[in-house]
Amino acid sequence: MRTREELLKDIIEQEVIVHATEELADFSLNHPVSGYLKKTNGENAVLDCVLDVNEDGILAVLISSFRTDKIKAYQYFPFTDIQGIKIKKGILHYHIRLQFKDGKNYVFQVMKRRTKHFPNQVQHLEYMVSVLHGQHLTDMDNHLYQKKVIRDKIFASIYIVTLLLVEIIALFFSYNYNSNNMFLTIGIVILAAIIHFILCIAVSLYLDKRKDKHFMREYNQFMKRYSETESAEVLLNSLTNMENPPKTTQAANAFSFSMSTALYKTNRKEEALFYLDKIKTPDKEFQKAVEEQKARIKDEMGK
Repeated sequence: MRTREELLKDIIEQEVIVHATEELADFSLNHPVSGYLKKTNGENAVLDCVLDVNEDGILAVLISSFRTDKIKAYQYFPFTDIQGIKIKKGILHYHIRLQFKDGKNYVFQVMKRRTKHFPNQVQHLEYMVSVLHGQHLTDMDNHLYQKKVIRDKIFASIYIVTLLLVEIIALFFSYNYNSNNMFLTIGIVILAAIIHFILCIAVSLYLDKRKDKHFMREYNQFMKRYSETESAEVLLNSLTNMENPPKTTQAANAFSFSMSTALYKTNRKEEALFYLDKIKTPDKEFQKAVEEQKARIKDEMGK
């Protein structure tokens, strides 16, 4: 009977390696290890994943916790994008923290012992650790990541303070109007906490959306004009002279893809590939669109 390690290796080769970028085309996938994506940019994630390395970078494939043959997303991390790698050896696990030059930060947890599903875990993990140590990437300080950590701490402080205020108001209301009904008091306190949580999430999403409000307004105007005129030169000129640059990763990816399209259709293929290489996303559908455009451009360049 085939092990989960062998099954996942075949699936990753068929669904990821074959359709991936040129930098992944020769990825051998000879040292897969089982682990978890524990944190993304300081936020808890806890997602099952398979990791492997070669001399150029790290491949992380997120997999379903319920289906062994279901790949959720994948990401390739070239060592050239990483400024620091910190490996902490625990009793049962290794914790591998990757600090990227652009401020992103990932923490992976990898089990040290072998299992019946991953019988080669120990040997493969030793190889991975040796390759990571061999990169000599030790700079873990990044001002962009630190700014995000500070913002998160401020948000957490605001959340706690406002929650306490809401609960005090809820208790005051309950005491004055239903002081003898304990169950109603508990219900009011819980309801207040739920409403506070929903409001905080809504405010957070609203503020995130506003970060790219001006960019999206300008960008949508350009794309609407392009859909009407199909003039790549006009689109390129508009994107190049944008007054409001993207501020979030999602917006930056949309901008880079559109820039690539405009450059490709104005016969500036090498620059188009440069913008496609800037796109970093775990979204499989978006990755597929990026890879298809890369293949199309490279095919035309090879003729």
